[in-house]
Amino acid sequence: MSGNWKFDTLDDNGEIIETRIRPLKMRQTYRQEMKYLLELTGFEIVNVYGGYNKESEDGLAANVIWCVRKK
Repeated sequence: MSGNWKFDTLDDNGEIIETRIRPLKMRQTYRQEMKYLLELTGFEIVNVYGGYNKESEDGLAANVIWCVRKK
């Protein structure tokens, strides 16, 4: 996916005084692909969570948090 992030700088009256646009490129990474990439780059998986409150990762989570460390 690609798109743009738009950043507006406002003055004290809320008027836009500067606009910056920065490109944004994202891609999805599948679970097995992430495991393989971590292994190839010398990391080990400590834990995987299904959210920012350490929910269980059941394959349906909207967010996946990977806790890793260098081997």
